[in-house]
Amino acid sequence: MRLMYCLMTMLVLGAACKKDKSDQELQSYDVNGPYAGVWVESSMQKDTLNFNAPKTMLEQLPWRPPSNAGVFIMGSEAFKAGDGSNKSPGGVYAYYLKNDSLYIYNYYNSSNYTGYEFKVDPTEKTITIGRFYERPGLSDELKFRQIR
Repeated sequence: MRLMYCLMTMLVLGAACKKDKSDQELQSYDVNGPYAGVWVESSMQKDTLNFNAPKTMLEQLPWRPPSNAGVFIMGSEAFKAGDGSNKSPGGVYAYYLKNDSLYIYNYYNSSNYTGYEFKVDPTEKTITIGRFYERPGLSDELKFRQIR
Protein backbone atom coordinates (compact mmCIF):
# COMPACT_ATOMS: atom_id res chain seq x y z
CA MET A 1 0.00 0.00 0.00
CA ARG A 2 2.84 2.40 0.85
CA LEU A 3 4.46 1.62 -2.48
CA MET A 4 1.25 2.55 -4.27
CA TYR A 5 1.01 5.89 -2.39
CA CYS A 6 4.65 6.61 -3.14
CA LEU A 7 4.17 5.87 -6.86
CA MET A 8 0.99 8.00 -6.99
CA THR A 9 2.78 10.90 -5.30
CA MET A 10 5.68 10.69 -7.76
CA LEU A 11 3.26 10.56 -10.70
CA VAL A 12 1.35 13.63 -9.48
CA LEU A 13 4.58 15.58 -8.84
CA GLY A 14 5.96 14.60 -12.24
CA ALA A 15 2.80 15.79 -14.01
CA ALA A 16 2.76 19.05 -12.04
CA CYS A 17 6.37 19.84 -12.98
CA LYS A 18 5.88 19.21 -16.71
CA LYS A 19 6.51 22.39 -18.73
CA ASP A 20 3.89 23.42 -21.28
CA LYS A 21 5.83 24.41 -24.40
CA SER A 22 2.98 26.49 -25.83
CA ASP A 23 3.01 28.68 -22.71
CA GLN A 24 6.74 29.29 -23.11
CA GLU A 25 6.29 30.21 -26.77
CA LEU A 26 3.62 32.76 -25.89
CA GLN A 27 5.99 34.46 -23.45
CA SER A 28 8.93 34.80 -25.83
CA TYR A 29 9.27 37.55 -28.41
CA ASP A 30 10.17 36.78 -32.00
CA VAL A 31 13.15 39.06 -32.56
CA ASN A 32 13.31 37.92 -36.18
CA GLY A 33 10.02 39.66 -37.01
CA PRO A 34 9.89 42.30 -39.77
CA TYR A 35 9.86 45.23 -37.33
CA ALA A 36 12.05 43.91 -34.54
CA GLY A 37 14.74 46.31 -33.45
CA VAL A 38 14.95 50.01 -32.63
CA TRP A 39 13.38 52.65 -34.88
CA VAL A 40 13.69 56.46 -34.87
CA GLU A 41 11.02 58.87 -36.15
CA SER A 42 12.45 60.30 -39.39
CA SER A 43 11.36 63.96 -39.52
CA MET A 44 12.18 65.31 -36.03
CA GLN A 45 14.26 62.37 -34.71
CA LYS A 46 13.06 62.88 -31.12
CA ASP A 47 11.13 59.63 -30.66
CA THR A 48 12.28 55.99 -30.79
CA LEU A 49 10.39 52.70 -30.77
CA ASN A 50 12.08 49.62 -29.31
CA PHE A 51 10.24 46.48 -30.44
CA ASN A 52 12.69 44.21 -28.59
CA ALA A 53 10.79 44.57 -25.31
CA PRO A 54 10.00 41.29 -23.52
CA LYS A 55 6.54 39.92 -24.21
CA THR A 56 6.14 39.10 -20.51
CA MET A 57 5.24 42.78 -20.01
CA LEU A 58 1.82 41.87 -21.46
CA GLU A 59 1.04 40.22 -18.12
CA GLN A 60 0.53 43.74 -16.69
CA LEU A 61 -2.54 44.34 -18.88
CA PRO A 62 -5.92 44.18 -17.12
CA TRP A 63 -7.18 41.68 -19.74
CA ARG A 64 -5.78 38.82 -21.81
CA PRO A 65 -4.17 40.28 -24.95
CA PRO A 66 -4.46 38.66 -28.39
CA SER A 67 -2.01 35.79 -28.98
CA ASN A 68 -0.10 37.83 -31.59
CA ALA A 69 0.33 40.82 -29.25
CA GLY A 70 3.71 42.31 -28.46
CA VAL A 71 5.21 45.23 -26.55
CA PHE A 72 7.30 48.18 -27.60
CA ILE A 73 8.93 50.85 -25.48
CA MET A 74 8.89 54.41 -26.75
CA GLY A 75 11.71 56.72 -25.81
CA SER A 76 10.87 60.38 -26.31
CA GLU A 77 12.28 63.85 -25.76
CA ALA A 78 9.96 66.03 -23.67
CA PHE A 79 8.29 69.10 -25.18
CA LYS A 80 6.39 72.12 -23.82
CA ALA A 81 2.63 71.68 -23.98
CA GLY A 82 0.20 74.55 -24.61
CA ASP A 83 -0.28 74.99 -20.86
CA GLY A 84 3.49 75.33 -20.32
CA SER A 85 3.95 71.90 -18.77
CA ASN A 86 6.51 69.38 -19.98
CA LYS A 87 5.01 66.44 -21.86
CA SER A 88 6.47 63.27 -23.25
CA PRO A 89 4.65 60.59 -25.26
CA GLY A 90 7.25 58.04 -24.15
CA GLY A 91 6.23 54.91 -22.31
CA VAL A 92 5.25 51.28 -22.70
CA TYR A 93 2.81 50.26 -25.42
CA ALA A 94 1.16 46.93 -26.22
CA TYR A 95 0.26 46.23 -29.84
CA TYR A 96 -1.01 43.66 -32.28
CA LEU A 97 -1.22 43.60 -36.06
CA LYS A 98 -4.49 42.94 -37.89
CA ASN A 99 -4.72 43.35 -41.67
CA ASP A 100 -3.06 46.70 -42.51
CA SER A 101 -3.51 48.19 -39.05
CA LEU A 102 -1.45 48.20 -35.89
CA TYR A 103 -3.64 48.28 -32.79
CA ILE A 104 -1.87 50.09 -29.96
CA TYR A 105 -2.57 50.30 -26.23
CA ASN A 106 -0.69 52.85 -24.10
CA TYR A 107 -0.13 51.38 -20.62
CA TYR A 108 -0.41 54.81 -18.96
CA ASN A 109 -3.45 56.46 -20.51
CA SER A 110 -5.50 54.05 -22.64
CA SER A 111 -8.58 52.03 -21.87
CA ASN A 112 -8.47 49.92 -25.05
CA TYR A 113 -6.53 49.29 -28.26
CA THR A 114 -6.78 51.90 -31.05
CA GLY A 115 -6.05 51.01 -34.68
CA TYR A 116 -3.62 52.94 -36.91
CA GLU A 117 -2.66 52.35 -40.54
CA PHE A 118 0.65 50.47 -40.63
CA LYS A 119 3.13 49.61 -43.39
CA VAL A 120 6.53 47.91 -43.27
CA ASP A 121 9.10 48.47 -46.02
CA PRO A 122 11.89 45.90 -45.40
CA THR A 123 14.00 47.10 -48.35
CA GLU A 124 14.05 50.72 -47.12
CA LYS A 125 14.08 49.55 -43.46
CA THR A 126 11.19 51.87 -42.61
CA ILE A 127 7.80 51.54 -40.98
CA THR A 128 4.96 53.98 -41.53
CA ILE A 129 2.20 54.34 -38.96
CA GLY A 130 -0.69 56.70 -38.34
CA ARG A 131 0.03 59.37 -35.74
CA PHE A 132 -0.61 57.65 -32.40
CA TYR A 133 0.96 60.22 -30.06
CA GLU A 134 1.07 63.96 -29.55
CA ARG A 135 4.03 66.11 -30.56
CA PRO A 136 3.74 69.55 -32.20
CA GLY A 137 5.03 69.59 -35.78
CA LEU A 138 4.44 65.92 -36.65
CA SER A 139 2.39 64.91 -39.67
CA ASP A 140 -0.59 62.55 -39.51
CA GLU A 141 1.53 59.75 -40.96
CA LEU A 142 4.75 58.94 -39.10
CA LYS A 143 7.75 57.29 -40.72
CA PHE A 144 10.34 55.50 -38.59
CA ARG A 145 13.66 54.17 -39.88
CA GLN A 146 15.50 51.26 -38.31
CA ILE A 147 18.70 52.18 -36.47
CA ARG A 148 19.48 48.74 -34.95
